[in-house]
Amino acid sequence: MENEAMAANMQSQGVAGEDETCMATPDFASEAEQGLTDEGMACAKAQGLASGNVAFVESQVAAGGDESCDEARDLADGCAMCAGAQAPAGEAVTPEEDSSTNAVEDADSDEFCAHEELVSLLAQQAAGYELLGRLFQREVDAGLLRSLCEGRYPAHTGNDHLDEGYRGLVVFLNHRGERTGTELNVDYLHVFIGNTQDTSHVAYPYESVYTSPDRLLMQDARDAVLAAYRSEMITLVNEHNEPEDHMGFELAFCAVLLRRAVEALTAGNTARAIELVEKERAFVRDHLGVWAPEFAADVKRIAQTGFYRALADILLGYLEVDTATMEAVAAELGE
Repeated sequence: MENEAMAANMQSQGVAGEDETCMATPDFASEAEQGLTDEGMACAKAQGLASGNVAFVESQVAAGGDESCDEARDLADGCAMCAGAQAPAGEAVTPEEDSSTNAVEDADSDEFCAHEELVSLLAQQAAGYELLGRLFQREVDAGLLRSLCEGRYPAHTGNDHLDEGYRGLVVFLNHRGERTGTELNVDYLHVFIGNTQDTSHVAYPYESVYTSPDRLLMQDARDAVLAAYRSEMITLVNEHNEPEDHMGFELAFCAVLLRRAVEALTAGNTARAIELVEKERAFVRDHLGVWAPEFAADVKRIAQTGFYRALADILLGYLEVDTATMEAVAAELGE
């Protein structure tokens, strides 16, 4: 189920409101021909990639990845409550209660309705960050590859990097063979870990490497990123002792911030939601936006498979779209 949610979310990572076209050939996947059900898509968008892919333990506030599909749908489609739920059986509302509370209830409902689209958008953006974080954290396993092959991808997003990335991804997946999984594993090691002493032929996925004069690990960028995690009382789960400024961790952190913003909006805490959206915008501006372009260029130069070249374009496009999207979200919430 985790990998199916990943692939489901991949199709929606374009500019909101654009028409989506399945670019897969008929033998790409049977599910691609049928499409996702509305229920499954709502669950996928709101639930995202499941908590196992977000490499954080959150000290106080859950990231939202452990919710059931029903709870996730409530999160994204909660405006059903605005239709006017009846009082439960046996709990009649007296005229006095009705007249004194209707105005407040209507105001709360109107505010929730006003934020419904933002809740869905934020959950969708978080899911995209989780997927990208997973793809950069470790190799693509068989289940994830199969789910990606069953996906549908937008043909025209309005962003050149995303369009190029999705085209490259679909071409690669449509020409997969028996050795594709092995080829991807080998290329992951080749691109991000390296088997050469020439560091110019490796795209090390750490911010410090791209922002320090001597391209070293564990530099100022790592300390700044760690401080950002701690500002939200988040502790990194790091089984392989990777530096905290790994691309996968930074992307996952953005997802956590946006999921917390969803929770805040759902709870009616607009001020907290604004704070979290602004934190995410600042993190993208001060960290991912600083080193992702050069990193993505290296990935495209070094990668031997179209998959990782496409992933580099998708990363750049996603950050560009997210920057504009979160600016609009912050403005709307601040009105």
